[in-house]
Amino acid sequence: MTGVQTCALPIYPCAIVADASLDRNLLYGALENKLVIARGDIGVDSMAAVAYAKSKNIPILLVKPDELPSVTEDAISKYMEIRQREIIIIGGEVAVSKDVEDKLAAQGEVTRIFGETRIETAVALAEATYTDRNKVRIIIVTDYENPQIDAVLMSYLLDAPLLYVKSDSLSQIVRDYIINHKKTIFGPTKVVLMGVDPEVAKEINTLLN
Repeated sequence: MTGVQTCALPIYPCAIVADASLDRNLLYGALENKLVIARGDIGVDSMAAVAYAKSKNIPILLVKPDELPSVTEDAISKYMEIRQREIIIIGGEVAVSKDVEDKLAAQGEVTRIFGETRIETAVALAEATYTDRNKVRIIIVTDYENPQIDAVLMSYLLDAPLLYVKSDSLSQIVRDYIINHKKTIFGPTKVVLMGVDPEVAKEINTLLN
């Protein structure tokens, strides 16, 4: 019996990633003293960061690759007034430039979670979120060139890592992550494919068997 499920759920989009500066739960209820910064013009990195942010009950605030919008800067200031937080940038300097990083560094300590590509950044986020491989019970996979909003919702609701494939190819780093997490002490890990090329789906199915 395969661990792959192909989904196209009729879930309505919701605002998971947004300026949450007035959310009292995120202001005062963070499990870690951190907040996440991701580019807002292309949603791939922020979408992959949803499970990470949820696991720590911390906000995701959006920037432009070369600009720190005033609304985001104000939100960061509000969080910092409550408690000093580490700022986690998602993606490399193409996603969020060094200039933006320097401006953020004026507000607090800055680190990055990133890879050489968006696909590698998503894997880096999965590894940062789920340090215990036995907690990875479900893996969501979608095409990063046409990411499915349903995939983000399932990642959020099921506390599952969101990984990407590119069109009709499966990168080695995603292949390795699936192989290394295909079984836990609780049993086989489910891999849910959403908007993935059929040939890639067959390849992933082969890895699980």
